[in-house]
Amino acid sequence: MATTQLEIKTDSEIGSGDTVMLFFYTSNSAGRVYLYFTSTPQYYIKYCTSRTDFPADLPADVNKIWRIGITRTLGIRLQIHCNDVEVLNILISDTTCSDGDWTRYWNEDIEKIYFNSGDTASDYYKLSDQENWVAVKQDFDLETTPLEIKTDSVLGSGDQMYMYFCTSEGVRAGGIGLLFTSTPQYYLYYCSLKTNFPTDLPVARDKVWRIGITRTSGIRLQIHCNDVEVLNILMSDTTCSNKKWSWIKYWTRVKNKIYFTSEDTASDYYRAYQGQGKD
Repeated sequence: MATTQLEIKTDSEIGSGDTVMLFFYTSNSAGRVYLYFTSTPQYYIKYCTSRTDFPADLPADVNKIWRIGITRTLGIRLQIHCNDVEVLNILISDTTCSDGDWTRYWNEDIEKIYFNSGDTASDYYKLSDQENWVAVKQDFDLETTPLEIKTDSVLGSGDQMYMYFCTSEGVRAGGIGLLFTSTPQYYLYYCSLKTNFPTDLPVARDKVWRIGITRTSGIRLQIHCNDVEVLNILMSDTTCSNKKWSWIKYWTRVKNKIYFTSEDTASDYYRAYQGQGKD
C-alpha cells in the first residue's frame, strides 16, 4: 500500500446507507477505512477519527472507482480519490487523530487487506498497477459444486478459517468456521456454537477441505478433509444449538456466493471440487 494504491468499484447510491469496510493487516490489525453512502457521505478512519463528512463533494456518477493510497515520505498520509478526484488527504498524527492509540495500528506496514463481511458497497477491487478486477464476494454455487479449500495451518496454531455463504444479492445465507485449536473445532454461523469435530482429522499438515451442501432431504452440510468425511450434519432445530439466531432464516436461502472474512488466517487457496481422480 505504501507504493501501490488500491482501487475499489462501487455502484451504491448516496443516501442508500451502504458502506465500504476496508481492513488493513500485518499479522495484526493495522488500521481500517470506512466509507459511508449516507445522504451526506462520510468517512471513518478506525483508531484515528470519528465519522466525518468528506471535505469536498463526491463526483455525482453512481458508478465510482475509489483509489486509496498510503505514503510515508513525511509521516503517514492517507489519500483517497474518487473517479480521479481527490476527496481526502489526511496526515495521520496526534493532531488529526482523536484516538491516542493510533500509532499502535497505523505505524504498521500493511501486508494484507480484507473487506469486512458487513461491507455492502464494495463490488470489485484491484491494485492500481493491475488490469483485472476481482469480485469482493465471489460467485460460487455451493449447492451444485462442492468447494475445496487448501490450508497448511498446524493444529494448536490458533489459525481460523471463516467463510460466509451469500445469496446472489450478497445477503448472508449461513457460513462456517474451522478452528485450528489443539482440539480442532468447527462453527456454523447462525446455527451452532464452537464444537469439537466428531472424528479425528487427518494428521497431514497440508489439508484440502471439501465443503458441500445438499437439499435432497433437508439442508445437509458435509465436510471432507483430505477425502475423509469429518462432518455430516442435517440443519435442524435439534442440531442448531445457538438459539440466538433463527437458522431457518439464513440456511434456507440459496447460496450463490462465498466470502472469506477478515478473521480468516488459515485459507490459502480455494477452487471448485474437481472430482475423484482429477487434478
